[in-house]
Amino acid sequence: WRAVADRWRAPALDAPPPRDARAELRGLDFGGKPRYLAVIDFECNCGRKVAFEIVEFPVVVADLDKLEIVGEFQTFVRPEEHPALTGLCRRLTGIRQSDVDEAPLLVDALAAVDAFLKRTVPAGGTFAPAAGG
Repeated sequence: WRAVADRWRAPALDAPPPRDARAELRGLDFGGKPRYLAVIDFECNCGRKVAFEIVEFPVVVADLDKLEIVGEFQTFVRPEEHPALTGLCRRLTGIRQSDVDEAPLLVDALAAVDAFLKRTVPAGGTFAPAAGG
């Protein structure tokens, strides 16, 4: 994300890392709030003997000034290390093997996200990525 975000000079990513978490919470100045928020909710292949690989890459961009969604993007991602989705992954996410079999690889999905963000966030606009855990 850093390479993508750098294109729009996201203040939060340009700031030096805080010395400790408390300093950050006490109001580290990121140069103002970003205008846009790119909310990401990855889904990953999962299981005991399977590396966590992204298998779905959705992004929703919200305009924080207008409080509205300005763009949505979604792509499945073909896992390379363990191409077969685990039963656990299929049950938890509802993603089918056929969804990822012909999907782009992660590098191509990242390029598609980059293109989406270029279309969605105006040149010079600032954004911050946000993801759940």
